[in-house]
Amino acid sequence: MMNANRIIIDTDIGDDADDILAIALALTYSQVQIVGITTVFKNTGLRAKIAKHLLALADTPQIPVYAGAGHSLLCANDIHEVPCQYTADMEQYTSQGDAQVFLRQFFNSDKAAFVAIGCLTNLAIFIEENPELVSNISDVYIMGGCFHRHANEWNIVCDPEAASLVFNSGLMIKCIGLDITAQCRMTQEDVERMAYHANTPLKKLLLASCHHWFNKTGFLPILHDPLVIGALAEQMDMGWRTENVSIELAGQHTRGMTVCTDERIWGKEPVAANVLVATKVNAREFIDAFIDRVFVQQGGTR
Repeated sequence: MMNANRIIIDTDIGDDADDILAIALALTYSQVQIVGITTVFKNTGLRAKIAKHLLALADTPQIPVYAGAGHSLLCANDIHEVPCQYTADMEQYTSQGDAQVFLRQFFNSDKAAFVAIGCLTNLAIFIEENPELVSNISDVYIMGGCFHRHANEWNIVCDPEAASLVFNSGLMIKCIGLDITAQCRMTQEDVERMAYHANTPLKKLLLASCHHWFNKTGFLPILHDPLVIGALAEQMDMGWRTENVSIELAGQHTRGMTVCTDERIWGKEPVAANVLVATKVNAREFIDAFIDRVFVQQGGTR
């Protein structure tokens, strides 16, 4: 395990099903303690309600949830947009307050790893406003970027300026990019196996989230965000290597891309590496392990 016991999960839960699946996976690990969840991007209030609903069904309502930044650093977003995973029965829940207040109070006296599975706005604001507390963030785990082919990955594109600030912060950053996570693409048989074991309200919520996303996009689940949880909780052979990464902020076609220096092309180690990047994954093994942990081993009766 990569020295990540206590974590804060920062999430744009409510659209793609992978966020809710990632939190559910984190809850299965006895060695992982979620000390708080913060929401980011667009309607963070409703995203917080979705997270609270998930935690209630998981019998972990004591985990606090805080609503964070809806707007990106330099861009106004539709903060009233209703996430596709939101349903009326989630209205009863409320967040515990503002994400920045929570982060400032927590890191003023404690340490934890920061797990970013949405855009990096909340973390960037915290770094900018509280430089004296940044050293209490033990590690940063990011589902974001794309390092082995050209692509503008969603979590970076939604706030490139925030990503640039985080990548230049000096923090210990571990990234799993889209080119790695996209390999963890579930099949119809995988979904049917989850459905067979969906015998609790929590599992039914997770399965419904997958259906919501499929109905909106036509995509079966891809375990982007759960892979970050698996990487920090287990010894996974993901071929980690250091890179010097910058965020492109101006390109017509490349804004939001994660750009590595060319040193490795010439057989050299990056002299100013700022990110540890995943290079491979055994996707079939991880998908099977995810289904076993979240759906098969979590009890319930048929």
